[in-house]
Amino acid sequence: MTTTTHAVRVEVAGATMTVVSDHDFVTGWCRRYFAPWWNVNALASQEDIGSGPVIIGTVDAGEYDFIARCVKRAPHTSTSHAGEKMLLTRPLQTYQGEADVTGSRQEDVAMATARLVRDSVRGQLLRHNWWLMHASAAAHGDRVILALGKKGAGKTSVALALAAGYGLDFVADDRVFVRPSSSGGVEVLSWPSAVAVG
Repeated sequence: MTTTTHAVRVEVAGATMTVVSDHDFVTGWCRRYFAPWWNVNALASQEDIGSGPVIIGTVDAGEYDFIARCVKRAPHTSTSHAGEKMLLTRPLQTYQGEADVTGSRQEDVAMATARLVRDSVRGQLLRHNWWLMHASAAAHGDRVILALGKKGAGKTSVALALAAGYGLDFVADDRVFVRPSSSGGVEVLSWPSAVAVG
């Protein structure tokens, strides 16, 4: 593992990801993005990182240029992710362990790292029998109201209106995780996202 100075662990419902970076901007971005929804804890030392899944966010223009040259020279394909062109190499084997996100701009590395954390946690939750639903949610005590509908149907507006007008807690915008509980009810988890109305 590379030498790092900042680390945070993101946890929810048994799913966990650790983010490590030499830039506090990267770990700070993850803290701000995930903390309203999931548990995020700063880690004090390398020993606290442990053996779970780790994503390393590296901001280094020279390293990024070197990796880009290597990818361009190898057999690769092009794709687009989040509106950005990407070149992908296809390894012949599966790798386990740390994932490295490298870029020349700290904002790009922070956003890419957060997306990878979010999608990795989603995969872990799906393996633990959580289902991802297209819904917004508001809660009162241990009761949750899910607003379902197509894009633009007003799901977020309903959840925000319940929170503002009736004092319910705003739980999630656009996506939630659900699974049957052992007591016969349904458990609901929020999915980190910015609120978008309209």
